[in-house]
Amino acid sequence: MSAKTSKNNAESKYTLAERTICEGNVVLYIRSDNDARWHARLKRKAGSWHRFSTKQTSLDKAKEVARERYLQLQDNIKNKRVVVERKFSDVCRVIKNELEAEYQRTHEHTLKTHIEVIDNYLAPFLGNYKCHEITTSVLREFSQARENKLGRQPKASTIANHNAALNYVLRYAQSQGYLTTLPKLKNDGSASGTRDWFNEEEYRTLTAFMRKDLAEAKKKIGKGGRNGLDTITPLSYDIKELLRDVVLILANTGIRPGKELMSLKWSNLDIVKEDGKEVVQFSLSHTKTMKKTGKRRKVIAYQSRDSSSTKKAYGVFEPLRRIAERFEDTKELDWNDLFEQDIDIFRLPSTNKVVSYERLGKQFVSLLKRCPYKGRKDGLYIGSNGNTRSIYSLRHTYSTLRLKDGMSMEDLSRNLGTSIKMIEEHYGHLTPEMTPLRYSEKITKKQVSEVELLKEELKEMKQENKELRAELRELIKTLKGKA
Repeated sequence: MSAKTSKNNAESKYTLAERTICEGNVVLYIRSDNDARWHARLKRKAGSWHRFSTKQTSLDKAKEVARERYLQLQDNIKNKRVVVERKFSDVCRVIKNELEAEYQRTHEHTLKTHIEVIDNYLAPFLGNYKCHEITTSVLREFSQARENKLGRQPKASTIANHNAALNYVLRYAQSQGYLTTLPKLKNDGSASGTRDWFNEEEYRTLTAFMRKDLAEAKKKIGKGGRNGLDTITPLSYDIKELLRDVVLILANTGIRPGKELMSLKWSNLDIVKEDGKEVVQFSLSHTKTMKKTGKRRKVIAYQSRDSSSTKKAYGVFEPLRRIAERFEDTKELDWNDLFEQDIDIFRLPSTNKVVSYERLGKQFVSLLKRCPYKGRKDGLYIGSNGNTRSIYSLRHTYSTLRLKDGMSMEDLSRNLGTSIKMIEEHYGHLTPEMTPLRYSEKITKKQVSEVELLKEELKEMKQENKELRAELRELIKTLKGKA
């Protein structure tokens, strides 16, 4: 006899009404297998059910077990006790499936980080606990186990990532009644200190190598031989080509790589002018500023161009133009028309889809390792402080070079979308000899205000001069009339 037949024979003896108790909040049924025992489905709240086996083959006895479990569940809810016990590993599995589905849809890097934290740390160390058993004391043990696995005290940024993933799992568990209160999460990681960046010489070396590497890669498209060495696919070339432009854009804007950059459309860009100079303004939507205030963060790109000049434009103008020229729907547009298009900027010609941030990041690391620099084994991959570099290092490069140029921390914090405290903490490596003008000339906020005031006074004087000249012309006309 099939499982389905067994189920139907057992349930067919009773109507749904006969299998329903507790005012419709408990329904008994037999699963679609050879198990003759009754199972129950208990309603916890609207749209939320708890299922379990009564371990009874008699419907009457199963009803007694289910009714007792339901009453206990309601009492737990009323007195704010754990509604249902569930192993932490089970919840991790549910959350991981949700995160993976969302990652396949959005390719958001944060989601992948959460998945890796669950797989490598949360499930292995906390999985055997029941959710309500995860207390502050257990988390202290987890912290020590994590440190042992790493072989060092983790950075504060690492613990922040772990806590974000842990919070995600615990909040879900709380919503399902697996725990009543959330344990307090601490971040006792070591300070990140100064961040890796490229000095002027390293940056020039990198940009020169990118041009050369791209030219060599173009010759290998479709060639026979070993993939990656003698030949590359059109897709791989497209990523290399776009990476060069992304590097220049990041180094000249300080925009965070990842969703903040990859979500940009041409319509998020504008050209703003001042004193005959043009600069590109980026209007970012996927930022912390947007989440907190609902307003887009505006980022002004470094390096302007003379609007009347025919000279080659640097900064972000050149890479943006190269990107636009790769596609039929943007290559013929001037800047004004281009910046009205609701089209993703960072597409690949071979797929017409936005490039994966992970692939771009891996390609950048490969580029750094292959870039010859002073005979170093890993090229530019290892920074001056001994830490490895990533595509995020371009944001730190922008920040460091702008501070060296004399940009105030207030202005830099606005462009970066971060606090002055954060800038002071991570860019304390700037010594007086690296930025002498900031110390010798005392470029202060007060002086900036005085300059702005002088500009306003000059504007008013020009207007007054214009009015006086008009009055003088009228006076001359009057005198001539009398003569």
